[in-house]
Amino acid sequence: MIEIHLIEQAIESYESPATVEAVSGHGALVEFAGVIRPEEQGSQISGIRYEAYTAMAENVMRERLEVLQQKHGFLAAEVIHRIGSVDVGCQAIRVRIWSAHRKEAFAALIAFMDELKQEVPIWKVATY
Repeated sequence: MIEIHLIEQAIESYESPATVEAVSGHGALVEFAGVIRPEEQGSQISGIRYEAYTAMAENVMRERLEVLQQKHGFLAAEVIHRIGSVDVGCQAIRVRIWSAHRKEAFAALIAFMDELKQEVPIWKVATY
């Protein structure tokens, strides 16, 4: 199971369809939440506006996760990424990786986050 969601609502209030119960055989669930900092390149900001080529962004994320799933052997992944305006202190992204063991989940999560900024067509602009 690989789920990708690009949403305009707050991640904190988003009812995700992926749940721990939906993944059998897992012994680890690693979760990362990326939160908007109050500073961007040395300047105070009020938030970030994200724009995406939605279909391509979803496809690229899914392809990267499929490759990482083959490499690290995790069981399932879910990515929720905000588009539109995101205020300081709010989540811009949440990634969950389910695996049999923690090592695979951590390795996949780190690799995915490193690749996300380089390959996925999501752009950000700071708001002041």
